[in-house]
Amino acid sequence: MATFEPRPAHRLDIDTSGIVCIALTPTALRNANMLFEKKSRSGVEKELDMEEVCVEKRYAALVEGSVDKDSSAGVISHAIGKVWLDDHNEWACDLYDDASFAFIRHNGSSDTTTFVPDSLRDATTLYKAVDWGTVQTNGHSKSVTRVELTPVTGRGHQLRLHMASMRHPIVGDYMHGDKGTIDKEEQLCLHASQLSMDSFCFASNDGENASLQRCRIVIESTPPF
Repeated sequence: MATFEPRPAHRLDIDTSGIVCIALTPTALRNANMLFEKKSRSGVEKELDMEEVCVEKRYAALVEGSVDKDSSAGVISHAIGKVWLDDHNEWACDLYDDASFAFIRHNGSSDTTTFVPDSLRDATTLYKAVDWGTVQTNGHSKSVTRVELTPVTGRGHQLRLHMASMRHPIVGDYMHGDKGTIDKEEQLCLHASQLSMDSFCFASNDGENASLQRCRIVIESTPPF
């Protein structure tokens, strides 16, 4: 019998740090894949007409600028697709929700307004600002906001694009932030800080007769910034 090589059940965006779920057996991989494909967020299913929660991923991020405290929490819903730029595809979001403008980066103009055919997919992110402050970069002080981000969908570069579309790009995001002010070597301040998912375990309600019951696994990781 061939030895199963442990493998990730999902992926993090490039340069993103944090939690990754690793399956140790083929059965665990199949089950985890099914959960991630059906992920949604507890507490907003009715609001967003979503199915029962299976997996919730939460991210911590530092974003540039001070998020307005009067709109410190909300929902971002811009579809995401690909555009052909220079000699390669880039992820972009549909800023006006009519496929008329492909938003690629903060403080930059799009060189194309045409999405690759059939590449646009709905994308939804929940955000919540939790702290405001400043950081020192290249001898200068700049305002930043710490935010919690919960992706309801899982599109390419979703969190980066959605925050940049709010004019608050993630600190260190060379792809979708202001390239003129970001060092390529600067750390991307985006961290997968919490993963919660459904599972099953043997438990007893009377202290004697154990039965297979649904349970919730929650894993947390402290961001390095």
